[in-house]
Amino acid sequence: MHLNKAVWRRVIPIAAIALLVIGVAFPTSAALRKSGKTKISFWTMQTTPELMSAQRKLKEIFEKQNPDIEVEIVPVPWPEAHGKYITAWAAKAMPDCGMNSQLWIPEFVEMGAMYPLDEFTRKWSYEKDMCPTLHPWDKYKGKTYGLPFFGGTDLLFYRKDLFKKYGVEAPPATWSELIKIGSKLTRDTDGDGRVDMWAFGLTGSGSPAARTFVTILKQNGGDVFDDKGNPALYTKYKAQAVKSMQLIVDLYKKHKVVPPSSLTDGEAERQKLFFTGKTCMAIIGPWTLSKDIADAKKLGIEFGIALLPTDGKPWTQFAAEPLFVYSTSKNKEAAWKWISFLNEPPAQILWSAWTFSVPASMSVRSVDLIGGNQYLGPFIDAMPTAGQMPVHEAWPPVEMEVCSQMMQRAMAGEISADEAVSRIHQALEDIIAANDRK
Repeated sequence: MHLNKAVWRRVIPIAAIALLVIGVAFPTSAALRKSGKTKISFWTMQTTPELMSAQRKLKEIFEKQNPDIEVEIVPVPWPEAHGKYITAWAAKAMPDCGMNSQLWIPEFVEMGAMYPLDEFTRKWSYEKDMCPTLHPWDKYKGKTYGLPFFGGTDLLFYRKDLFKKYGVEAPPATWSELIKIGSKLTRDTDGDGRVDMWAFGLTGSGSPAARTFVTILKQNGGDVFDDKGNPALYTKYKAQAVKSMQLIVDLYKKHKVVPPSSLTDGEAERQKLFFTGKTCMAIIGPWTLSKDIADAKKLGIEFGIALLPTDGKPWTQFAAEPLFVYSTSKNKEAAWKWISFLNEPPAQILWSAWTFSVPASMSVRSVDLIGGNQYLGPFIDAMPTAGQMPVHEAWPPVEMEVCSQMMQRAMAGEISADEAVSRIHQALEDIIAANDRK
C-alpha cells in the first residue's frame, strides 16, 4: 500500500494518527487468536527513557490489534548488546525477536542464531517500501534476515551559538578547514591559563572510534576489505589507511583541537562535552535526536547539522537498527507480526514523530510528512553520500576492541599510525584464520 502524500501532509494530530493505526491498519491474525495468547520477548537497543516510552506506546497499539499476543520489551543497551546476545545464545536463552546490528548479521547467521524471513516477506505488502539504501544490508547469502525499522547517517553537529560568539562563519567542509578554525574554537574561556574548550569532540573508545577511522578511510578512497573479502588495510589500501590514522593522531597530538579525554571518551562523553560547550563540533547520528533537541532547549543553546568534513570524497556511514526473529523462537509467526508492524507506514509515522528518527519506510520519508522537523532533513539528504561499515564476520570483534585500542596507542604516541594499521590488519587475518580452522 502506498500512502497518498497529500493526505498525510494535512495537519493531523499524532493522537488522531494513533487512533487510525488502532482502528484500521493492522487486522488480527485469526490463526494466532485460535491458538490462545502468545507471549514474545523483544530485545531493544533503544534504551533512553524517550525511546523506551515510544516503544511502549507502539506495543500498546499492537496489542490492542492483536489481543492474542503479548510483547515483553527488554532494554539491552548498545554497548552491552553483542556480549549479551552471545551469552544468551550459549545459554539457549535468546529472545524471540530483537534489535541487532547489520554489521553482526554474518556472524549471527553463521552461528545459526538468525531465522530467515523470506517466507514472511514474500507475502508482505511493504517489502518494496523499505529504504533501498538500508534494506539490502539485511540480506546475507541470498536470504533476508532483518527489517531496517529506522536508520540514519553520522553527521557533523556544530554549536551555532559558539561559532557566532568566536567569529566562525560556517562549519568546515574539509578536515583541513576544521584544523584551521580549530585555533578559534580551542581556547581558555575562563582566563585561568588552561584550555577548557576544544574545537572537536573525538571518541577514542569502542565502536565509535572504529567508525571514525573507517569513515576517514572511506573518504580517502580506502577500505577495510577488498572485493574478495580479504583484509586490505595493510595491503591494497595501506597508504589510505595510514593517512587516515595519522589524521586522527594529529588532531589529538599535533593540533590539539580535541580534548585530552578523547583518548578514552565514548559516545556518552562525546554528547556531554558537546552539549555543555566543552566542544564545538562532534560526529553524531540521529539515534538520540529527540533527547538532543530537548537538551538544547533546556540549556538554551543552538546547534546545527552539516555534512562531515572530508579531504577526499564525501562519505559517511549509514546504519539501521534492524529487527530480527531468532532461530530458537517457538513463536516465529507472532514475532514476525510484531517486527513487521513496526516497519509499516502508520507505526513508522508515529515512531518518527515521537523520536525524530529517520524512517525506513519510503512512503513516509518526506520531512513535512513527519511534522516538518528541521533536524531530520540533513540526515535524509546525506543518504546519497552514505555507505555501510564493513559487513564481514571478522569485523565486529575488531570494531569493538582492537581498532580503538590501536587508535588509542597511536594517539598516545606508544606506536606509529603505520603500526596501528598493521596490527588492526593482522587481527582481521587472525580471526579469519581461526574461523577457517573451525
